[in-house]
Amino acid sequence: MRGPLDASGAARVEVLIDPGNGRTRKMAGLLDTGASTSFIPQAVASEMGLTPRAWYQVGSIHREAKEPGFYVVLTIEGLFEGTVAIVEMKPAYDFVVVGRNVLKHLRLVFDGPGGMFELDGPGQAD
Repeated sequence: MRGPLDASGAARVEVLIDPGNGRTRKMAGLLDTGASTSFIPQAVASEMGLTPRAWYQVGSIHREAKEPGFYVVLTIEGLFEGTVAIVEMKPAYDFVVVGRNVLKHLRLVFDGPGGMFELDGPGQAD
C-alpha cells in the first residue's frame, strides 16, 4: 500500500476495529512508530461498548496515568489482521493510533521529502 502523507506529515490508513459484539467500525488509523501500543479515543470505545480487560501504564511528556485497555480484532485490509490490545486515550480524536504492537508485523517506509509512505505486510516488500 502506498499513500500520501497528510497535511501534518503523518501516515494514515483505514482500519477496521471489531470488538466481537457486532459494533464493528472503520476509522482512520495514524501510524505512530513512537507509540508502543495502539490507542482508541475514549468516546469511540464507549460507543462501541468496549469492556476494559486490563489497565495499562501510559505516559507522555504531559502526564502519566493508568488507562483501560481492550482487546479487539484490528484489520488493515490486505496487510494485517489480529487480536491486539488497544488502550483508551482521552483526547477526542477522530482516528485511532496504530502503534508498534501492530507495526512490528509490517514494513513501513516513510518518504518525508516525497510526501509519501509505503506499508507492506510480511513478504510483500518490493
